[in-house]
Amino acid sequence: MNLEMLIEVLDSLEDDEYITLTNPNIIFKEIEVEDGKVYKEIAIPKRLLKKIDYSNISFDNVCIRGLNFTGYMGVKIDPQKVYKQDLRGCTFSGVEFDGSFDYTYMYDTNFAGSKGVRIDPQRVYKKDLRGCTFFGVKFIGPFDGAKISRANFTGSKGALISPQKIYYRDFRFCVLSGVIFIPEDYGMRSVFSIIGEFDGAYLFKTNFTGSMGARINPQKVIKRDLSGCIFSGVEFDGSFDGANISKTNFTGSRGAIINPQTVINKDLSGCTFSGVEFIGEFDGANISKTNFTGSKGARIDSQTVYYDDFSTCVLTDVELMDIENIGTIKSINTNNETGIVDANFKLMRKKN
Repeated sequence: MNLEMLIEVLDSLEDDEYITLTNPNIIFKEIEVEDGKVYKEIAIPKRLLKKIDYSNISFDNVCIRGLNFTGYMGVKIDPQKVYKQDLRGCTFSGVEFDGSFDYTYMYDTNFAGSKGVRIDPQRVYKKDLRGCTFFGVKFIGPFDGAKISRANFTGSKGALISPQKIYYRDFRFCVLSGVIFIPEDYGMRSVFSIIGEFDGAYLFKTNFTGSMGARINPQKVIKRDLSGCIFSGVEFDGSFDGANISKTNFTGSRGAIINPQTVINKDLSGCTFSGVEFIGEFDGANISKTNFTGSKGARIDSQTVYYDDFSTCVLTDVELMDIENIGTIKSINTNNETGIVDANFKLMRKKN
């Protein structure tokens, strides 16, 4: 059977049918590079690749960069033997690994649903783990100097990270579930500690849910930018003066004390403030799409907030200072019509 005949056979199969090849190499084509060396590429159209049983097919010297193995049957891969050890952009759901990941490329690689992945970040090419999804991965080494922005650690094990030792201290877009943060001098301490400081770190849309040991002084974060972050499990140690906190979720955090007058642009829009204590006025503050449930000390004059805008707010646990004027509050999101739209006033406190 040649390649053309194989494609015809595969096209004739139903989606839930597959075949085992007697000549596994038929699915590959050889590519010669400038130095005379040869590597292999898959020659079968992508739409047909799930109709093959790969249990007797070797991926040695095969270029697999960017390949999504989801739904493939019987795939086993030695990372050391694929072409250029290049795993970038791959999705390895269902793949069983047999071999080390030393010196492999794995930028934007998704390991969710795979088996046998044990990674020493120190031995990955350029320590570059950016954009990877590490569900099911076991880490067996430190992260000193590693690049981890956009990485998702949910479902992984063994990630002990000192924030001060991460490349550029860049945690932007990370999902840090399962990570344990440790001090910079963790190995030299006689007493066990799981407190990691984020001084000089980049944070943006960083999700700390499920992590342990994160302690943050907002004044020491780069540009004081905390916007879009989810701070569950985080301990705050410092003021929020000049900080960007728009669209930030404080649920499950500790120690957040905020003066609305001193955050950047008085912008509290889109925030969830459970666990936060307020110590200042809300005059001129932007509180649209903000949820105050579980907060303390929020005393708001409805006529002095930014544009009188309470649109889509949840005002549970807020003390409204002028409830007699509630009918005149306007929303810039409802064409300035009189009244409140999508505002939840449950358990709102009236000034005595």
